[in-house]
Amino acid sequence: MEADYEAKEAQEGTAKMKWDSKLRLRQSKLVAAGKPMDRAAVLALYLDEAIVGAENKVRLGRWRAQRKRGLRKERAINCGASTRVLVSPFPLALVWF
Repeated sequence: MEADYEAKEAQEGTAKMKWDSKLRLRQSKLVAAGKPMDRAAVLALYLDEAIVGAENKVRLGRWRAQRKRGLRKERAINCGASTRVLVSPFPLALVWF
């Protein structure tokens, strides 16, 4: 993942301008929200979000494989219309069926 972001930083021409504008836009939104960050901090934030997204993708794939093999048990929770709920691989999240 770091190599992807290093490649984006090393781009030239219009691709580099688009990448820089994306970073500046995110930086201005963060500053407007009261979180002043410089360019390096915004780049680190993008990298952290990419890493967390990849980890969640792996966790979800593992959870689906376990569910397919019958290793995940259903939990019955009375929630009105639907009572069949599987435990999600993500904290504080429920998957409704």
